[in-house]
Amino acid sequence: MAYKLTYFDFAARGEPARLIFAAANVKFVDNRVKMQDWPALKPTLEWGQMPVLQFGDKTLTQSKAIYRYLGRKFKLSGADEWESAQCDELVDAISDLVDEFVKFAIKEQDPVKKEELKRPLSHPLFLRF
Repeated sequence: MAYKLTYFDFAARGEPARLIFAAANVKFVDNRVKMQDWPALKPTLEWGQMPVLQFGDKTLTQSKAIYRYLGRKFKLSGADEWESAQCDELVDAISDLVDEFVKFAIKEQDPVKKEELKRPLSHPLFLRF
């Protein structure tokens, strides 16, 4: 039985889970949804959002819950409580970064506003990625 991750055909909230699978060397079904298919799929999902992780008859639909579950499942969530908290900190930081990215890359259509929304992400730390 394989894990199945369903998300759009781009990085954003799906990529951390994909990277966890890669780091753990675990094969999974990478179900990439095209934007034109999203309106029909959305009402069929428990929370009406993605990513969705399925394993057998179990389903998770919140990205941070998925990351934390996979990290624990594949022993990538720290050797003790402190390291586990540091992993949680990283998960939350990634989520905050993705939230900012989604604002300008996906949601905002006005080119001038897009540039304004990009400005906070021009920090040298982020430019490495």
